[in-house]
Amino acid sequence: MMDSLDPKRRQEYDELMIRLQNTEECVVEVLEQRALSEGWGVIEKHVGSDVGCDLKLQKAKRVVFIEVKGERESQKNAKGRVMMAMGQIIMVMGENNPDNIYSFCVAFPDTDNFRKIVDKIPVDPWQKLGFKLILVDCPKKLVKVRQADSSMGTNLGNLDDLF
Repeated sequence: MMDSLDPKRRQEYDELMIRLQNTEECVVEVLEQRALSEGWGVIEKHVGSDVGCDLKLQKAKRVVFIEVKGERESQKNAKGRVMMAMGQIIMVMGENNPDNIYSFCVAFPDTDNFRKIVDKIPVDPWQKLGFKLILVDCPKKLVKVRQADSSMGTNLGNLDDLF
């Protein structure tokens, strides 16, 4: 049935399927499963709420806060979601216990929609603020981190390498 769609409708359908595979929930799920498989504990998980970060992980004395934004049915305002994620992660940077080592990250699906926006953001502010940028390919379960030279790294081998 999908093959019988005219090319424009087929493209719209394909774009919708990509967005549905790259929601905030999907990004969190990939990161959570990856973390659990590598011995990290999930301290908090608040997907789609205004309470705290979407994902808070801990391994020994290392604590990681991850704010996630994903695709929505509408492609509109991905830029606003990127800016919102940056603001939300900055708000939790004040949380600290001197006994722990903290890392702060923002994560987005690795889609054209988000990549276009992320590629325009200079690396220097991310580094000065002390947080990492992660792109997640949900269907392939790949996690990439933005490098100092603005390129997106290849699939991250282990979360310990990131934090």
